[in-house]
Amino acid sequence: MNIRSNDRLFNQLKGGIYHSTSISGYCGIRATGAILPNRGLFPFSHSQTGHSCCYELGAISLLDLRIPSKRPLVGRGVWANWITFLSNHEPITILLDIDPSRLSEPLQDYDSLQDRLPDHTMVAEAEVCYAGSIPFDSVRRCFLVCARRHTLFRIIPGNNVSDIQISSTEALFQKTLGPLSPPWSDVFNLRYE
Repeated sequence: MNIRSNDRLFNQLKGGIYHSTSISGYCGIRATGAILPNRGLFPFSHSQTGHSCCYELGAISLLDLRIPSKRPLVGRGVWANWITFLSNHEPITILLDIDPSRLSEPLQDYDSLQDRLPDHTMVAEAEVCYAGSIPFDSVRRCFLVCARRHTLFRIIPGNNVSDIQISSTEALFQKTLGPLSPPWSDVFNLRYE
């Protein structure tokens, strides 16, 4: 199970900038009206730890798929990097599609940060750090992605995903796959197709 260049989800995502969050993270973003940097007030999400570049900078981690990278985030050997963005929020990862024209600060990528923060982690292929808050109305659409199988996803136009849409999407995923509570270590041990 890996993202291929002809994958339905990748074809929907390429060309955009996204923030990856959990259901509870999304509810917090919706309530505050902004995506805020984690400066130690929120639980760590996706792969963010005290050693991640974006956390060290007090910045928001984003997935930038606007320009094909020298190291594209598709293919046989990169599934581990997709786990960072798609498969670590149980049972659903929510990707928020950000309007790039609403970002007033520059995006800092791996190449620009590796000399400054050599001991901090970052997904070199596509992760960028944004050192400001992002207004909630900058979100153009939301992707609800099944953490167990990224081929199952739902796109909600706009930024407002209702609790009913979340629960009905979770029910649909459960109907397709069975209960969404596997031993999550199994997700990290998938064989490539």
